[in-house]
Amino acid sequence: MALYNEIQIGRINRYLQKYFGIKGGPPSPQIAADVQPSVTVDLFDPSVYYLLSWETFAVSIQVAANPATNSALRLRNPIGSNVIAVIESINMFGALAGNPQIQFDTTNTDLGTPVSLTGTRLDLRCRPSPTLIGSSAVNAASTGFTPMSSNFPANGNFFFPPDDAQMLMMLPGSAWQFREGTVNQVLNCSIIWRERFLEEGERA
Repeated sequence: MALYNEIQIGRINRYLQKYFGIKGGPPSPQIAADVQPSVTVDLFDPSVYYLLSWETFAVSIQVAANPATNSALRLRNPIGSNVIAVIESINMFGALAGNPQIQFDTTNTDLGTPVSLTGTRLDLRCRPSPTLIGSSAVNAASTGFTPMSSNFPANGNFFFPPDDAQMLMMLPGSAWQFREGTVNQVLNCSIIWRERFLEEGERA
C-alpha cells in the first residue's frame, strides 16, 4: 500500500541515510503532513555531493597555438547518457592578451583531438572517469551560440562563474566549448564539474 505523501525519489532518502548514518529502511519514506523536523544542509558543500549522488571531476589542459586559427576545448554530454552535469568553475588564462569565448551547442560530435578524462575525479568515492567526453583542436570553428565572452590582459585570466547561481548545466546531447577568440593563441583552460544520473521526473 502506498504511503500518504510518499517520497518517490530514492536519491534524497539515500542522502539522509548516508548523512545521518541511519540503519534499516528509508529514513524518510513520506513527507510529514503536520509536524516535521527541519535540518539545514549546505547543498554547495563538496563534502556532501557524493551523498546526493553527485560525482566531481576536473581537467586542466593546454591547447597549442596555430597561425590564423583558434584553439578550443569541448566537453560533450552524449545523447542517451541519462546524466546531468553542472560546470562549477572555468578558468581560462594566458601569457598574451586573450579573448575567451564560452559557447553552447546541441551536438553529438567532437573536436579533432580526444582529451582523456580518465582519473579526473576529485572525490575518491566516485567513478575514476566521468560520463562527459573531452576533445580539443587548434583550428576550432565557432559553434552554437556564445552566451559568454570576455577579455583578459597579458598574464591575466578569465574566471567563471562568479557565484553559485550561474553554474552551467549540461543535459544529454549538449556540449560546452571553451574557445580562444584570438588567433594563434595558446588556450589554457581548467574546469571543475559534477555529474549524476537523471531522476525519472527530470527527463524530458
